[in-house]
Amino acid sequence: MDKAPPTQVTAGPDGFTVAAIITALVVIGLTFVIFSYLKSRANKSASTLFCGLSNAGKTALFGKMVNPMVTFSTYVSMFPNTAEIDTKRGKRKLVDYPGLERFRNGMLFDYFDSGKSPVAKIAFVLDSEVIFRTVKENAEMLYDIMLRCNSSNKLLICCHKSDVSQAEPKKKVADKLAEEFVLINKSRHSALSSTEGAGAGKKTLFAKDGTFSWESFPFKIDWLETSIYDDSFRGVRDWITTA
Repeated sequence: MDKAPPTQVTAGPDGFTVAAIITALVVIGLTFVIFSYLKSRANKSASTLFCGLSNAGKTALFGKMVNPMVTFSTYVSMFPNTAEIDTKRGKRKLVDYPGLERFRNGMLFDYFDSGKSPVAKIAFVLDSEVIFRTVKENAEMLYDIMLRCNSSNKLLICCHKSDVSQAEPKKKVADKLAEEFVLINKSRHSALSSTEGAGAGKKTLFAKDGTFSWESFPFKIDWLETSIYDDSFRGVRDWITTA
C-alpha cells in the first residue's frame, strides 16, 4: 500500500506577520532593558557641581562635604577641585568650579553643553550677606545654569554665610533673584527679537510676558541657609546623598 506523501505546512502572510510582531516586541524589550541599565550607570557616575560667584564660600563649603571636622580657609580657586565622598548609597563625586567670570563659559560647556561630564545635582552657592549688591551677577549666572537644566537635574540654592548678622534670609533672596530673572528674561527676548533667525525658545527661561515662579520648572529646586561655622552645612551633605 502506497504511503501518502507528507503534508507540507507553509506559513501564510498572517503567520509571518505574527512572527514579525513578536520579534519586534522582543527587540524593543531588550533595547529598553539595555537603555535603562546604561542610564542607571550614568546617573551613578554623575557629579554634584558646586558653582557660584567668586568669594561666595563655595570651596570652604565643598571642604566641609569632604571632611566635616575641618574648616578650610577661604581662597580664590583657579582650578576645579574634585573629591569623592562615601555615603550609604555609595560614592558621590563632587566638583567645585572656580567662580571667576572668565571660567564661566568653560563650566557651562564642560558640565552642561558638551555632555561629556554628566551633572545630576547643582549646588549654587551665593553670599547672602552681600546678595543685594551682587544680585545681578548671581542672577545672570544662575539663569544660564537653569537654562541648561532638565527634569533629570536637581538644583540647590545655598544662601551661604547665614551666620553673619547682615545675611538675608532665603525668602528675601528668592524674591530678589526672581525680580532680576524677569529683567534678564525681557532683556534677552528683546535681544533675540532684533537678531534674525534666533530661536527664543532655546535662549530664555520663560515667555517674554510670562509670570516667573520657582515652582514652574521641570526640575526640583531646593533652598538652604548654610554656614561652615554651624551644623547647617550638614543639610547640603544630606541633599547630596539623597537619591
